Amino acid sequence: MRNLLILLFLCCSLTISGATYYIDPSGSDSNNGSSSSPWKTLAYACSKAITPGDVIHINPGTYLETTECSVAVGVSIVGANQTTCIIKSHYYFARTGGDIQDAAILLNSTSQGTNGNQSISNLTIDGDALKGGIAILVRMRSNVIIHDCIIKDFLIGGIIFHASSAIYSQPSTYATGNAVYNCTLRNCSNTSSINSTYNPTGWNRAGCIEFTGQDTFIVHDNTFNLTYRAPGLNGDTFAGGAFCKGFQMYNNVLTRLADEGFNGLSYHWETSDTQGGF
Repeated sequence: MRNLLILLFLCCSLTISGATYYIDPSGSDSNNGSSSSPWKTLAYACSKAITPGDVIHINPGTYLETTECSVAVGVSIVGANQTTCIIKSHYYFARTGGDIQDAAILLNSTSQGTNGNQSISNLTIDGDALKGGIAILVRMRSNVIIHDCIIKDFLIGGIIFHASSAIYSQPSTYATGNAVYNCTLRNCSNTSSINSTYNPTGWNRAGCIEFTGQDTFIVHDNTFNLTYRAPGLNGDTFAGGAFCKGFQMYNNVLTRLADEGFNGLSYHWETSDTQGGF
């Protein structure tokens, strides 16, 4: 009986474990993605690593990504080091209204509360002087952890969590278990009055973090800095925040200009329709 239980455990372990794939600046997307034959771009790796438990390992170097990197459920992205693994995104979406659906790195599901069971960690995601629109978007997924990342210089937003496609309505199923910690986000938000130089398609502000429909959302030990653009052009540190409950925020450092000069509003955190447990 003991040997049978051990065999069953090993079989279960094999079914839930995935493969580890690699990208390297000297790699090629015609390779097989192994450590000795790595791919070159994160977008291509995301199109191939689609089995829950798969890990995309990013070797040190700088990677230019011009298309969206769509990450499958259960797949994690792990950099070798947050300062030497740099994803430079030039992906900007030309949409002028409606729900945000695009980002440099997209974790998107079609059913609310889908268990992502995945993480993004130990890398820099760089909008390259505002050539990128939004760094990371998590839609309709739970248990997604983003940690030990540097996210900088995105035009519209840094990290966005939406529990449903109707972001201004209470979700039927909340997203749970999502968290952001040990990250640095800077110059990743704009304002509704931002000029066309920074916002050519007319998007309103998002935030260094925007979140809606979250339950037990935890944000801790991060650094947020919104002092890089002229007064009136920096957005919110935290934005959206609608229909959330069980929110925990602690040990963060938030820095912004004393007065943005637009409509008398200059705050770190905007939230509405809170459901308790903050």
